[in-house]
Amino acid sequence: MLNRLEINRIKDKINQKGATVVPLKLYWVRGRVKLEIGVAKGKKDHDKRQDIKAKDWQRDKQRAMKENNK
Repeated sequence: MLNRLEINRIKDKINQKGATVVPLKLYWVRGRVKLEIGVAKGKKDHDKRQDIKAKDWQRDKQRAMKENNK
């Protein structure tokens, strides 16, 4: 359970540009579900572009290897 001060701190951090709440861990304690949360910042656009390029390259590489094995 969070108290009002903790909720306000999290809310203030979320209101910053690019911040979001992320669930880190979910577990049971005496019949109740507990959720551990964290506040994280998203990626910048140039980081996203680099990740997309890397994923595309991996996909193309796998596709080429699959075609060569046929």
